Amino acid sequence: MRFAGPALARELLLLGAESAVAVPVDQVVGADDPWPVLDERWQALREQLQRFEENHCLAADFPTRGLSGEALARWLEWLCAAVELYPEGAAAASLLAEDDRIHLLTPVVFARLMRQAFDVAFTEGLAEALVGSAVRLETIEITEPILGRPLSQRALRLAPGQLESLLQPTAVSVADAQRKVERLAPAAGIVFDPARVGGASEVLVEHQALCVRGSSRRACRQFAHDLASHADLAALVLQPRDGLPTPAELASLADGLPVLDLTTVAVDPA
Repeated sequence: MRFAGPALARELLLLGAESAVAVPVDQVVGADDPWPVLDERWQALREQLQRFEENHCLAADFPTRGLSGEALARWLEWLCAAVELYPEGAAAASLLAEDDRIHLLTPVVFARLMRQAFDVAFTEGLAEALVGSAVRLETIEITEPILGRPLSQRALRLAPGQLESLLQPTAVSVADAQRKVERLAPAAGIVFDPARVGGASEVLVEHQALCVRGSSRRACRQFAHDLASHADLAALVLQPRDGLPTPAELASLADGLPVLDLTTVAVDPA
């Protein structure tokens, strides 16, 4: 199941490359314009992508144009994963970048694919790939600049720790260690009252967020661990260092329940 996103990203890359080749040589397609070819296949793929998102709760709703920030960050990671997992995906990315030296995703290619598949504005997709949450959290790496090439055409690479986590989800990844994420494996049993944990779990599922307050830090952490164990997930405990992470940054913590520990954050009494 963890490869479902990259597999769909592969289909997106392949159809994008096929579309780029199919455009007549005397026709120039603007950055914010969709490829004017293979309409029926694009519509079928859009429907498949939308069903996938609805089933995986990547976006709470579908606005007139675009995706939520969390979903954009996830698709950026999945597309970068697709070029690592599928040689044909890397070849398609190279064709879309119009550079046979690059076999990785670029911000321009990402923005064009998001425009084509989800009607995301080209500049919005470009911003996500250049300065978005995946880049800030270092789940995506931007390669060194090439002399004479725009920043928007630098190659993007999935961070080694993210690839490790994708291939070996039970291991603590390098990226997790760098972010000081404490991974607590699902426990065989829970400590708190099962009825209370079950009720809290229902609230979490409904609202996609839950605030746990208490006088004991240890008890709050245990309750969070119980919630994760109730769902047979690892608890991914993150303590913020330089400012609070965004929801998209929390969503980038894969294969577990993200737990934001704010007990050590100083509060201004004023």
